[in-house]
Amino acid sequence: KLNLVNLLDVKEKISPEATIYLVSLPNRYEVILKQKNGTLKHFFISIQIINLAAENIKRNVQNSTFSNYSETTSQESFAQLYNQIISPIKRLLPDKGTIVFSLDSNLRDLPWGMLFDGQKYFIEKYSIGLTLGSKLESPDRRSIDYSRTKPLLIGLSQSNSSEFPNLPY
Repeated sequence: KLNLVNLLDVKEKISPEATIYLVSLPNRYEVILKQKNGTLKHFFISIQIINLAAENIKRNVQNSTFSNYSETTSQESFAQLYNQIISPIKRLLPDKGTIVFSLDSNLRDLPWGMLFDGQKYFIEKYSIGLTLGSKLESPDRRSIDYSRTKPLLIGLSQSNSSEFPNLPY
């Protein structure tokens, strides 16, 4: 049974240790770190470096057969993202806790827990939350190969509780 929870209650109970905003600008990303105490730090990074690493990750991870998957190549790309985004603010991050990423554009669909510092993945140290960034855009339909997609459809044909009736099929 799914318990419904008031979102305001969740906000009070789950408070991230830090939020990292990645804001897409015309020729660079602005990275803004907001710490739990409200302190802000920001810096800029090259859009080309980040987009290249993101495309390498997507190409490697989204390969449906994983025939060309290389853990070393993935680690290199995730390490590149880590070095550009996390390294400059690493000393300001807590040792553990929840880190929320607020993401723009093509960075939304990356597995952020796989950021790699050379020894550990980010998810080994932090719980991760994701939220939409400052821009809401339609997906670039040219970048999606619809001929290879398969829908996942889920539903109940028989109820397992008296609260919900059977669905017609």
